Amino acid sequence: MAGSSHKIFDPRALYDQHAARWVLVAAALGPDDSHISLVLLSVSATDDPNGAWHNYALDAMLDGTEPTNNWGDYPALGVDDVARYITRELFLNKKGSNSKVPHRYQ
Repeated sequence: MAGSSHKIFDPRALYDQHAARWVLVAAALGPDDSHISLVLLSVSATDDPNGAWHNYALDAMLDGTEPTNNWGDYPALGVDDVARYITRELFLNKKGSNSKVPHRYQ
């Protein structure tokens, strides 16, 4: 999970009416430009957002299952009766670069 020294940004929240759960997602970069890029995912244990949560840190530098030198930005959420979906933009992991790169999700 991301520590207090990570830069956490672009939070999103939605209610998954199919599973009766709250879902939160945010992007995070590692401390001191350490080339760590995460998507932080939290899912409520029940329909009560004041209760317990399950928290996950997903490697945003993966393109599908392939490691890259990219970082994930602007995560977004979607749900349907089958699954929860997370998307993100992938950018080259070079200081000062905002070049988009192709990406796929599995």
